[in-house]
Amino acid sequence: RVGGRYGVVIISQPDKGLYDATLKVLHIYDNVVLHNESSRILTDTLHYNTQTEMAEFVSPTEIFHDTSYLYSERGRYYTSSHYAESEQASIVRNGAKTLTCDTLYYHDDTEHGEAYGNVSITDTVNLLFARGKFGITDQTEGYSFVTDSALVRYVYTHDTLFLHSDTIWVFNDTNQDLHHIVSNYGVRLYRRDFQG
Repeated sequence: RVGGRYGVVIISQPDKGLYDATLKVLHIYDNVVLHNESSRILTDTLHYNTQTEMAEFVSPTEIFHDTSYLYSERGRYYTSSHYAESEQASIVRNGAKTLTCDTLYYHDDTEHGEAYGNVSITDTVNLLFARGKFGITDQTEGYSFVTDSALVRYVYTHDTLFLHSDTIWVFNDTNQDLHHIVSNYGVRLYRRDFQG
């Protein structure tokens, strides 16, 4: 058990570990489980700073929070603020939406994320799939957008609408149902019965 300002963090099942009293960092390896009142981290290698309450991981890692799931292969998670920085193989799931990218900055409490490189947003309820090189998603505010070679596929009534432009915004209502889509700069669209 490691005490913290925001509750006790419990680290269990490690096979190996050591504590650096000078840096206040606990280095633990093999079958690591770190959890507090609202999140749980499963990983193989973890460096936990007891002063900043930052967990740094350098191996495949799963982070479970009250409303979301995060996968990463390298990054940091701040246990007191529920803020994650993922630098490799980033995936975050929140309800029916999944965001994948190279680099991700995500705040669990606000459900706001910024994604960089090979961004893909999948909404399985609304059958909407978005791609681009940069994106933002904000579940609380009800929007997502992708930019830089943005492409959206929207499946409805046995057909698919393909929408391509520089920037595409997707807005949801309070029930997370698709409300509307806004596309800017160099807009092209295609469906079986029309194109523009």
